[in-house]
Amino acid sequence: MAIKIAGTDVINNSRAVVNMSDIEGKYGQFHGTPETITTVLDMTKPIMRRTLTAATTFTASNIATGRCCLLLLDVSSSGYIPTWPASIQWPGDGTEPDWDATGVQTWLVGFTCWDSSTIRATATGWGTTPPASGTLDREVTVGSGGYTATAFFGYVRSGSQGPYSSTSMGSIDDEAMPTSIYANAIIEVLEFRDGYFYYSQQDDVFTLRIIGSGAPANSGWSLLTMDTGNVSDGGTRQLYRSQATYTTSGNTATWTWTWSPGIGTGGWDSPRNCFVGATTVDLSWTV
Repeated sequence: MAIKIAGTDVINNSRAVVNMSDIEGKYGQFHGTPETITTVLDMTKPIMRRTLTAATTFTASNIATGRCCLLLLDVSSSGYIPTWPASIQWPGDGTEPDWDATGVQTWLVGFTCWDSSTIRATATGWGTTPPASGTLDREVTVGSGGYTATAFFGYVRSGSQGPYSSTSMGSIDDEAMPTSIYANAIIEVLEFRDGYFYYSQQDDVFTLRIIGSGAPANSGWSLLTMDTGNVSDGGTRQLYRSQATYTTSGNTATWTWTWSPGIGTGGWDSPRNCFVGATTVDLSWTV
């Protein structure tokens, strides 16, 4: 039975408090129950929960000054990246947390509606401590497949394994993957294809292929960082596993990153080609 004051429900038949505002007094056992959501951050829900199974874009609704809520966010061991609406602002210079930071999987995200269009947010993450990064480094000596201009750079272990069957793709100081990521696995292909030169305005493609006793799983690492030592392009290029297309064939697994035309004019000045102009590239795996 609902409880009414002056004929208006204040506690409804579901035992929820309704039609009440500006209340003062004491309360206890008033903890909210987390509600599982999909992509909408509803500012009327005190506690929300979401486990990501892919990169996810959120929207926000019912923004009103003073409303506060929490999101229990799990980015999974794959480190899927959330994208937030423009209404959300982060502390300091506005830089978002590193959602797929090494070892961090679960996040507590707090939201406060500053006004009817602005949500100010904070986030704290928890996870496990990863192995020392110094055990995960490899160095590539850059080669060229001999195609037009800068179409191909990187490393291919054997011609039959490369997408374009080139054996002149450089070398690598240790083909073996770090055992903390994949046991008994080696790198077969690590190369960049410039779509502007080779296929005229087609997508640029970066390919990583690994072979093991069975196809390596799409897990175990979150980020591949390549350091060219080239100050002009920032010196590093980062590839997030969660942003790649993952495929398997037999005992091999392939991760493919693609960039559409229009970023840069192609060729040597492509912002995606970390190998161009470099003789060696240091690889660092983040688990």
